[in-house]
Amino acid sequence: SDTVDNFWLKIAMQFGFPALILLIMCILLIVKKVSRKMKANSSKEFQLACRGWLISIISVSIVGCTVDFFGSNHVYFYFMLGIGAALINMCEKPRWSNELT
Repeated sequence: SDTVDNFWLKIAMQFGFPALILLIMCILLIVKKVSRKMKANSSKEFQLACRGWLISIISVSIVGCTVDFFGSNHVYFYFMLGIGAALINMCEKPRWSNELT
């Protein structure tokens, strides 16, 4: 067959196993940090946002085992990773906040 139906297999075929391992490690690290941040924060809205992101990224990662992401779905996957990285930094004081007050 000329097509690859697995996102993770396609990443390994195009860029090699180091790229696949780094991508998986990136996802696991962001998931771990978001889940810790969710438990540490007392805001119900933030916890719900983190829980929704965790459910979404885990389900999208599982879907990647059955189908290849292309076009807008590929962008959506990396956008979801970016949202997770942004959730890690939310609810923290910026480093420059002392200078402004």
